Amino acid sequence: MGRPKNGKNREWSKEAKYKFVAMVLSGEKSTREIGMEFNISQSMVSKWVRQYNEGGMKALENKRKPGNPLMKYSKR
Repeated sequence: MGRPKNGKNREWSKEAKYKFVAMVLSGEKSTREIGMEFNISQSMVSKWVRQYNEGGMKALENKRKPGNPLMKYSKR
């Protein structure tokens, strides 16, 4: 699968992640079913469930990605 060429990685909000986690924890759907329905890898959903179990809603927040903030000003 993978992302399309020159495509961006999708970023899920913590509310959307929680919706998927709640489905798994309630037994409504499996990680595989969620993955197939919403086009998310099964391992990603499993990771969110694990993070939620270890740290609650706070653990589902998106982390800032490191990088050079001045790179957008450079000319190639």
